[in-house]
Amino acid sequence: MKVPLVRSEMRRSERMMDLKESEQFLTLAQVGRLGTSLKDEPYVTPLNFLYQKNRIYFHCAKDGKKLTNLIENKRVCFEVDEFSGVKSVEESAAACSSSAYYRSVVAFGDARIIKSIEDRKKILEKLVAKYLHLNTPSVFNEEMLGKVMIVEIQISQITGKKHLQVPLTSSKA
Repeated sequence: MKVPLVRSEMRRSERMMDLKESEQFLTLAQVGRLGTSLKDEPYVTPLNFLYQKNRIYFHCAKDGKKLTNLIENKRVCFEVDEFSGVKSVEESAAACSSSAYYRSVVAFGDARIIKSIEDRKKILEKLVAKYLHLNTPSVFNEEMLGKVMIVEIQISQITGKKHLQVPLTSSKA
C-alpha cells in the first residue's frame, strides 16, 4: 500500500496535522465533500463515506452528475471538516483578529468504480456498520447490490489542518 504524500508547505505550519491524525479524523468524520470536475465545471457533493487504508469509499446511484464526472475524469478532491466555534475577542478588537476553532482534511486522488459484487457487498456492510453502529453484517442480495455503485478513491496526497480550543483544566486552590 502506497502511503499518501502529506503536503508540507502550509502557511500556518504549526496547525498542520500529521498523517496519523489526519487518518483518524477521516475515520471518525460523518460527512465528506467530494469535488469533481468535468470540462472546467467543478461540482461538489456532500456524502457519507468510509475511510480504510489510504482509500475512501462511498456509494451512489448508477447515474447522475457525480458518476458522469468520475467516469470522464477520475481525478478528485475529498474534504472533511469540523467547526467548533470562534475564539472570542474583545468588542474593541478588529474582526480580523478573531479566529475559528476547526479541523479539516483535504485529500486528492483517483476514483474508480468497484465492479466485483463481493467487494461491493463488503464495503456496503462496513458503510452501514459505520453509520448504524451495527456489530453484525447487514444482508445485501444481488438485486440490491445491482442498484448501487461503489466508488473507491485511492489517495495520493493528503493535508490535515487544525486549530482546536484547549480545554480549561480546573485547579484546586
